[in-house]
Amino acid sequence: KKIAYQSEGKGAPVIFVHGFGMDSSVWDEFKPEIVKAGYQVITLDLPGFGKSEAVENASIEIMSDIIHELLLHLNITKIVYIGHSMGGYIG
Repeated sequence: KKIAYQSEGKGAPVIFVHGFGMDSSVWDEFKPEIVKAGYQVITLDLPGFGKSEAVENASIEIMSDIIHELLLHLNITKIVYIGHSMGGYIG
């Protein structure tokens, strides 16, 4: 399934994960300042939200696995994780 994500900036990676009923645009106001401070900012639309396709039987564990796979795809092994609401549970 397609999972939409954005990666901006260079430096230590910070991933922002939105809450239920939202998408990655909730972080748009924060991203420029974090990038300007010297970090790589990663945001994604969780399955079934924003521009990401839904997955069957989505659970907190499945969404966590999807984020893990995205980080592997980006060759990232250490992150700062920031989650809002459901995004916090996933973390």
